[in-house]
Amino acid sequence: MRVMNFNFLTEKEANQFYFYVLNTEFNGKVFLKGHSVQLRDFHVLKKTSLIDLIYPYILESYVPKISEKILMDTYYYQRDEVEQIIPFITSICETTKLLHSRLRFSLYERLIYFLYGYMQRSEVDMGRLYAELFEHEESWKEIVGYGIEEWLYELHFQEKMHELRQYLKNEPPAIDSVTVYLDGSAVFYDRNGQIIEPTHFNNQFRFNVLDHEYPEVLSSLLSIAPEEVNLYTANEQMHLVYFLLNVFQEKVKLFPIEQFPYKIKE
Repeated sequence: MRVMNFNFLTEKEANQFYFYVLNTEFNGKVFLKGHSVQLRDFHVLKKTSLIDLIYPYILESYVPKISEKILMDTYYYQRDEVEQIIPFITSICETTKLLHSRLRFSLYERLIYFLYGYMQRSEVDMGRLYAELFEHEESWKEIVGYGIEEWLYELHFQEKMHELRQYLKNEPPAIDSVTVYLDGSAVFYDRNGQIIEPTHFNNQFRFNVLDHEYPEVLSSLLSIAPEEVNLYTANEQMHLVYFLLNVFQEKVKLFPIEQFPYKIKE
């Protein structure tokens, strides 16, 4: 059995951590008193048990805190933009070492190094933790910059999806109903089960409307602007399904590839 005290700078932060722990699967008792939260009578199942307990709280509370400060003080974003960007920063925190060679340790690893010395004393200074891992860590400006890049990419993606949806809204269908067999490559069928030959697709369409990174199946479907898309595919193709659902939305009906109704041409 162990006792661990977490001392915060404010009662508000202590309250947040207290209710956070109550909503986890923590196997001991938790007490709140002023600026402190005490964990008592718990079993440490492995060396990183406490780290694994604290880490999600750090992501939820301290990453948004430092991100907001940097976004507003360094990059001069408005509050509504800050709220949009922060989830992108949080999502890349676990892969920061892959972003730049100078980022030698992940946030999780730095948390381990920081807490290691506190484990024997059973007291954790959360104000100092925030200062060392966030305020005094220069790499956060760079990490926030990567989050901004991810946010801008998503904005561009959504703008392109809107543009394509508007195109479909205004374009009369060349073929009203299309069935797609998507298993690596795509084969297109009309409502009578006949293969739609490549000559039906406008080969120049993707260069006029789409960027080069979009998949061929999407550009082919856009070129005939169907009212209905019956898509038969496997889970391995979900990245392509995501594109199709973003553009065609309710026009797409998904089916397991095993239920494909037509004879597959060998």
